[in-house]
Amino acid sequence: MDKNIVKIARIVRHNSKFEILTRFGYISNGVLHGLIGLAVLSLVRGVAEEVDQSGVLAPLTRTAYGTILLLLISAGLVVLGISHFVRVILMRKNPGADRKWPRQIGESAKGLAYLVVGVSSMAFIFAKANEPNSVNSSIDFTAHLLALPMGEALLLIIGLGIIALGINFIYRGVSRRFVGVLDFAKIKLKRPVIILGVIGYIAKGLTFISLGSLFCNAAVTLNPSKASGLDGAFKNLIALPFGAQLLLLLGLGLIVYAIYCVARGMYAKL
Repeated sequence: MDKNIVKIARIVRHNSKFEILTRFGYISNGVLHGLIGLAVLSLVRGVAEEVDQSGVLAPLTRTAYGTILLLLISAGLVVLGISHFVRVILMRKNPGADRKWPRQIGESAKGLAYLVVGVSSMAFIFAKANEPNSVNSSIDFTAHLLALPMGEALLLIIGLGIIALGINFIYRGVSRRFVGVLDFAKIKLKRPVIILGVIGYIAKGLTFISLGSLFCNAAVTLNPSKASGLDGAFKNLIALPFGAQLLLLLGLGLIVYAIYCVARGMYAKL
């Protein structure tokens, strides 16, 4: 790897302003999950029609303050994505466990996810009102995949990957592996923060499993409409026996995860 790239990564990593921006990124991630959690609770009450990214972000763009908030959230997520890629660059030069490729792949995946969500949120602000919503976009994306050679296999792999990611979130929550990223020397209320993390990671994991199952279902049935994003995942859940109660728990869990993300932004080891 180019020494100049590593040098720049080290400068960025130890820059106090970039550290503040990274912490703000974690907080932005928390705000976004909090908005999704509130939208899920609204769906349980029969108020919200959509709970995917567009459904959550659309009301924010109706006011100047909401648009500014959305821009801040988007910028924070982009910075958070960049910070993960900076970490990957430095991990490649560190001895020991950090040089193992699973960790580097994990950090890269997180960085890419934050960048995608951040950039897509920015794009949403400038999108035309008549553009298709996220549900239709998800269906179109699925239809294009199914039209490709071995498209159903690729869609199935994507679905299984999302499910695996969900299982990983649940594992991290149950095993409390996330504790290692927190600087407990600065935390006074350690147990409440850990409890928030456990509940939040499990809730987010269940959300990913629900979403991944939709993609798998679309691959098996060759029906793109089966993969309708988070909106479809939550609406499928609410149609199940005790689905409303389960959805209520997921909504509350996502709000708990949002609070944990704020705490992580304040107390993360960077």
